[in-house]
Amino acid sequence: MGNWQYLSFDEFRTGISRLKEEGIPLIVGVGALNTSEAEQRVRTAVDLRADALMLLPAITGLTAGEFQEHHFATLLLAAGNTPCIVYNNPNAYGFSMPTSMFHRLRATHPHLVAFKESGGKDALTAAAQDFSQDRDCELGVGLDTMVYHGVVNCGASFCIAGVANFLPRECLRLWELCEAGRTDADSRRLARELDEALMPLFELDADPRLVLWYKAAMTYRGHDGYVDHRPSYARLTEPQVGHLRRLLDDFDAWWKTWEGAE
Repeated sequence: MGNWQYLSFDEFRTGISRLKEEGIPLIVGVGALNTSEAEQRVRTAVDLRADALMLLPAITGLTAGEFQEHHFATLLLAAGNTPCIVYNNPNAYGFSMPTSMFHRLRATHPHLVAFKESGGKDALTAAAQDFSQDRDCELGVGLDTMVYHGVVNCGASFCIAGVANFLPRECLRLWELCEAGRTDADSRRLARELDEALMPLFELDADPRLVLWYKAAMTYRGHDGYVDHRPSYARLTEPQVGHLRRLLDDFDAWWKTWEGAE
């Protein structure tokens, strides 16, 4: 998550193989500097039986719509019938896919089944209004800070989350409450309370150091294997680590007293 640029092609392939050997349902994110590299990764993921693909824009200076539309069309063709998600994150990649482009691509590639929106509240609202006409297309939330709005107000059906890596039970509880809160007042109130309590941690998802924050949180929660990082010199400062630990401790204490925890 957020660190794919540092994976070699062999590591990319090995990671998929190991996860599939464990029988874990796997959506493979595909990003690359150019279309040809991305296409190679798509074909590899398909050959290794990825369950679905999340397609990123080409990471080049050519962010014009016609270039990116060609990029996505090439990857969708390479994907065969494997279900695909478009990852829309204009803040990170300098390109925002118009829903009109998404529908053009979907008209010729019906295995394009979902749109992950990371552009913020207004972008999620606009996407929800557009996709309400297509019952076969799923709208997903791409920012942790937007889960409540995305689910309760926009009808999002999935989220690709960050904080859920180290607070899985709590984030799943938020999702459950948000879904119920579309029509139930008590669930909506509890969802709002939990969202507010998680928000200081959710805001780390929009920080460029998100991978560092997540690895530090995983380590603090007792998970092995998250100390090293790429590049090796990338580190949080001691005050930043202390801040993160305080946020986690405060949330844990709040959770123990909160009426909606179970």
